[in-house]
Amino acid sequence: MKIAVLSDIHGNLPALEAVLDDARTVADEIVCLGDIVGYGASPVECIELIRATASLVVAGNHDYGAVGRHPLSKFSSFARAVIEWTSAQIGADNKEWLSSLKLVSSRAGAKFVHSSPLSPESWHYIRMNLDVDALFEAFAERVCFVGHTHEPAVWDMSGNAMPASDFAMSRERRYIVDVGSVGQPRDEDPRACYVVFDIEEQNIEFRRVEYDIESAVKAIENAGLPDNLAVRLRFGA
Repeated sequence: MKIAVLSDIHGNLPALEAVLDDARTVADEIVCLGDIVGYGASPVECIELIRATASLVVAGNHDYGAVGRHPLSKFSSFARAVIEWTSAQIGADNKEWLSSLKLVSSRAGAKFVHSSPLSPESWHYIRMNLDVDALFEAFAERVCFVGHTHEPAVWDMSGNAMPASDFAMSRERRYIVDVGSVGQPRDEDPRACYVVFDIEEQNIEFRRVEYDIESAVKAIENAGLPDNLAVRLRFGA
């Protein structure tokens, strides 16, 4: 059994469609770590696609922001503008679904959370709060998958940052894996990013997927959303 773990779609429909097309060739199930909406111009389409394809979904801060479960004051002015626009687009049924999403879930010996296993409701960035002992004490599973930073990364129990590349999990170690971002990568690689978790083999594979960036850029521009949110997609920044 292989699970495709994706995060931070952010209303980028071309990126999500490309990732799902790729995932269907290598994975049996889809897990989404949240931030389906925000920044991008296709929140409704992305929500509906995730609802139709993912077997497990947890909430991101932008998802909660769009339904009033996270204060807009916590977001930048650009993010806040898009969240307000998104909230007006997505409709009552999608709002109810986003609001129902939990912060944390577990299955197949793995923990799934958007930001951090430690105080997930605080939306910490692990890179900025790398208290290794506390982080690993916050979950019992061998591996915890996170998103939120938009940058793929791996940490083991020693706190060592491992390369964000394919690896076999050691029986003696536990891991936190940041799966990167589907819809707004920030590691200077504009391709969509996600991870495949092989449950039986205990392997982690990072996958990068080309998508029609200009289509996503045009959608943002046509929606009248902040220009910088379109431009950054071209550079993965």
